Amino acid sequence: VKQKTLIIWGENDRIISNKLAVQLHCELPDAIIRQIPDCGHLPHVERPDSVVKLMVEFVQKDTKTVVNQCVPSL
Repeated sequence: VKQKTLIIWGENDRIISNKLAVQLHCELPDAIIRQIPDCGHLPHVERPDSVVKLMVEFVQKDTKTVVNQCVPSL
């Protein structure tokens, strides 16, 4: 995967080890990892507001980067 990637992981996930999130982060060159505290295996169900916030920040950051690349220098 060469796309920018957001990995969201529940800090207290007891189904899949956080080691996998770290491994994914290491294997995907343009990935960032964000853990949600006090959250288990289903962050989008357990902490939907936190997931939305992380996703919006991720998309806005990416959009700003693209916009900045398109602005001619003065």
